[in-house]
Amino acid sequence: MDFADYKDTLPKEPSSGKKAYSVGCANAADWQFIDNLLKQSGTSETNVPDDAVTVTDEKVHSQTRAVYELTDAEAVDLRNHAKVSYVTIDVTRYAGTYKPDPIEILDAVKNYRYDSTVKNYRNINPDLPASPDSSDKNRAGYQLLRLNTKEDPWEYSTINDALNNRLQYYGDGSDVDVVVADTRAWFGHIEFQGNLGGPEKYRGTNALKAGYSQYTTTGSCDVLDLVLDAPYYIDPDWFNANPGSRLTLRWDGTRVPVESVARLWWSNSSQRSAAFSSIGTVSTITTSYTRANCNGSNTNDPAGTSSDYHATPCMSQTYGRQYGWAFNSNKWFANVIGTSSIDTEEFFDILKLFHQNKPTNSKYGTKDPTVTSNSWGYRKSINSSGYYYYRTGTDGTGGVSYSTKPAFMNNFYQSAIRGEYQSNSMVTAGDEMVEAGVIFVCSAGNTRQKLVEADHLDYDNYWSASNNTALASATATVYGFAMSNTINRQGFPGQIGKKTENGVTRYRTIPVGALDEDYTGVPNKERRAVYSNMGNLIRFYSPGKNTLAASTNYGTRYNRFDSTYVIDSTTSSTSEDALFGGTSSACPTAAGIIATKLQFMRHWTGDDVLGWINNIVGQLPDADIYYGSEDNSATSGWTDSYSLQGGPGSIIWDAETGGEDPTTIETSNVSVAGNITISLQ
Repeated sequence: MDFADYKDTLPKEPSSGKKAYSVGCANAADWQFIDNLLKQSGTSETNVPDDAVTVTDEKVHSQTRAVYELTDAEAVDLRNHAKVSYVTIDVTRYAGTYKPDPIEILDAVKNYRYDSTVKNYRNINPDLPASPDSSDKNRAGYQLLRLNTKEDPWEYSTINDALNNRLQYYGDGSDVDVVVADTRAWFGHIEFQGNLGGPEKYRGTNALKAGYSQYTTTGSCDVLDLVLDAPYYIDPDWFNANPGSRLTLRWDGTRVPVESVARLWWSNSSQRSAAFSSIGTVSTITTSYTRANCNGSNTNDPAGTSSDYHATPCMSQTYGRQYGWAFNSNKWFANVIGTSSIDTEEFFDILKLFHQNKPTNSKYGTKDPTVTSNSWGYRKSINSSGYYYYRTGTDGTGGVSYSTKPAFMNNFYQSAIRGEYQSNSMVTAGDEMVEAGVIFVCSAGNTRQKLVEADHLDYDNYWSASNNTALASATATVYGFAMSNTINRQGFPGQIGKKTENGVTRYRTIPVGALDEDYTGVPNKERRAVYSNMGNLIRFYSPGKNTLAASTNYGTRYNRFDSTYVIDSTTSSTSEDALFGGTSSACPTAAGIIATKLQFMRHWTGDDVLGWINNIVGQLPDADIYYGSEDNSATSGWTDSYSLQGGPGSIIWDAETGGEDPTTIETSNVSVAGNITISLQ
C-alpha cells in the first residue's frame, strides 16, 4: 500500500460539529486558569464557551496544553483570549487529513556519482572526439543528467552543449535483481568490468561473488546469465556437492555452473537439491545456449552482427557502470531473441521460477525485487485495403471500406504495428510471471501508434479484410499464434498481466515512450521522439533518441578513453560506444531508474511504480513539454508528428519515494580540525 492509500484509511477531520482542538498557554498558571474555565458551565469569561467542554486528552505530562472538543466558532473565539497562546486542530486525531507525505518532509541526501564533473552529451554526432582524452572518461549521454531533475538541465542551453556535472542520484539499484532480456550480448565490454573504475560508490561485482558460497570467487565481470548462472544462485547446495563436475571458472574468474549442468537444472527435477525438486521444469532449452554463443568473453564478441547489436547498449543503459542508473544492482541477462536464444515462453517461466526461488536477502529477510527490461515487441502488417472499425464496438457492425488507408491507420512509422495476441500459452506464461511479482518494463514501440487504456473510445478500434467481421475473428497468425487486428491496444509483450476486476480492465506492465533529444518551439519544449508510440497508455517518456551507450562490434562506433583491459596477460578486444535510439533505449534507462526506487521500496508492485509516476514524478506543464491535440477522427488529422495524443506529459526522473535514507552525509573537499560531535536529527 502506498502512502496515499494508507492515509486514506486514517480518521479524517469532520466537516462540522464538535472537533478535537489542542489548546495551549504560555505558562502553567495561565493554562490552569483556562482549563478550569473550559470545564465549567455558565462562565461569564469573554472568549470562553458558556457550556462546559469535553476534555479528550488531559496530557497530564504537560503543564501548558490539553485537547478539548470545540466547534470551529468556539475555537476561533477562544484564540482571542489573552491567556491563550494557540488553538489548533488536533492533527494527530485526524491523521487521514493532516498526516504529511514522507516525500514532502524527508531530508534525503543525494549521492554524487563522481568526485569531479563529467561531460554529459545531448547531441552526440558533432561533439564526440575521435581521440578522447581523460576529460571524456566517464562521459554520459543525456539519459543520466536529464533524469536528475524534473526540469530539463538543457532548457536554457542548446543540445550542442556538453554539460559538465557530477551527476547526483538517490539509489544505485543495490539489492535488486535486474534482468535485461534481448539478443546476444557482449559481457566482455569494459562497461561491465568491475575493477576498472566507475562511480565513486560502484562496487563492481556480480551476485556470485566471493563469500556467496565456499566455492565462489570474485570475478571481474558484473553480469550473469539468467539461464546458465542463476541455477547456482538459487541452489548452491546442488553445485557445491560436486564442484569438480558441476562448476567451472568463467573467463573473468567467476565460478559458475557447467553449461550442460545448468541447462539440466532447469529441465530435470532430479538434477537439483531436494528443496527445488517440485518447483517445475523448463524442458526445451537449446543446447546452443552457451556462454560463447550468448555472452561472449573478454576476447569474443558474439553480438557483432546486424541482428545482434541490440542487447549490449540496452544492458549498459540499464546497469552499466558508466551509462546505467542501476550500476550496483544484481545484473542479469537472458538471450530471448534470435541466434541461440530461449523462446519467449521459456523466458517467462524461467524468470518466474527465478523470482520465486531465489535466496532470501539476510539484510532484509525478504527476497530481492525483480525488474526486467524488454526492448522488443511483436508486430504485424496492415492490409492496404479492407474494412476499418473506428469506435463502433467489437461485433462487426459499422465497418467502413477502404482502398486507401484512412488517416488514423496511415500515421504509423513502421509498416507493421503492434497488435494484441489472443489467449495462448505464451501470454499465460507472461501473466503468471507478472502475477508472481516480476516488474515488467517494456518499450512502448516505435510504430507511432496511439495506445490507450481499456476505457478509452479507441480501445476497440480494429481492421479486417472483410466486412461484418467481429473483433474476435479479425486475426492473423503471427509467430504461431493468433494476433488480433487491433490498432490502439498495447500489443505483445506489453499486454501480459492484463487483468479485469469488477468490470475494470487494466495493464500491469510498464511501457516506456521515447523522448527526443531535440525540442519544439521557443522557448524550448521537450517532445516525444517522432517514432515513439503515445496515447494515455504511455504514462511517461525516457531519453530515447540519440543516446550514448556501450557498443558491440557492429555499425557506427565511437572511441572510448578506456578501451581495453588485461586479464591474465591477455588484452581484451576493443570496447567502443555507439549512438543508440528508439524506445529500445528509453526502456532500459527507465528500468534502471525504477530499480533504484525498488532499492528503497522493496514491496512495490508494478502498480506502485505507476502510482509513483502519476503522483510524484508528475507531469510537466505545457510550457515545458509539447502536448499537441488528441485526434478523434478516423479520416482527418493525424498530421502532428509530436502530439502525445491525449497522453500525460511526464518524463521519468529521480524523484523521491519516501523510502530513501535521510541519514546519508556527503562531504567533498572538507577539512575538519578539533573536537566535533555530529548527530543525526
